[in-house]
Amino acid sequence: MPLLPLHQRIEESSFSALPASQTLLHDGWLVRMARGGPKRANSVNPLAPSSLPLEQKFRYCEALFARQDIPLTFRLTGHAHNDVLDIFLEQKGLARIDDSLVMTSSLGDLPPAPAIYRELDADAWFAQMQRLDNASPARKAKHVELLKMLALPAIYGSVEGGAAAGLGVIDGKYAGIFDIATDPLVRRQGHGRALTIGILQAAKQGGADTAYLQVVASNMPAIRLYESLGFVAAYRYWYRSRA
Repeated sequence: MPLLPLHQRIEESSFSALPASQTLLHDGWLVRMARGGPKRANSVNPLAPSSLPLEQKFRYCEALFARQDIPLTFRLTGHAHNDVLDIFLEQKGLARIDDSLVMTSSLGDLPPAPAIYRELDADAWFAQMQRLDNASPARKAKHVELLKMLALPAIYGSVEGGAAAGLGVIDGKYAGIFDIATDPLVRRQGHGRALTIGILQAAKQGGADTAYLQVVASNMPAIRLYESLGFVAAYRYWYRSRA
């Protein structure tokens, strides 16, 4: 698949939506490191074809991640410039994990925000996400630390009673939807749908006209929910990691 302008813009926006502690560019590869937290803040992201030998670039990144004491991880999209690299990384023993879809939708026609939708201040939202997120305490703390570095306008979405929470990040005409979490005790009761609609409405009011989100490809209930709201699959990505 060729790297379309829309896909490139979404990739750029998604990087801005979760800052990393350290970033550097190396021959078309964006290296993001945070010493913990989500993989998307601790991964090598190839943005363009390589001009240097892959072995040389691989060793460079391997040394960087070793110095940070984090697993060497690559995030690859299903675009043509990653085909050879994906094979190379497989031969290096990096396992393919967490296949995911990037889905997009126009914000033209949306249902009204449900009555149970709420927006929180940042600190209240961070506290709620700490409760809903099933990650380890250290990973959750690092995630909050990175989100507090966010420079773009954010929508801290929730629902009445705190049964679900999610994040919207507005980057010009684009809005990313991230970190949708629902209390396992009250799933399949419409909280996730209400939350997503509320965040989309807030993003539209904030000037965005296109939304995108990332969802694990095996999470069919979530994919069906997003499709019912007008989202369609744009492209895939996955990780290759020694972890």
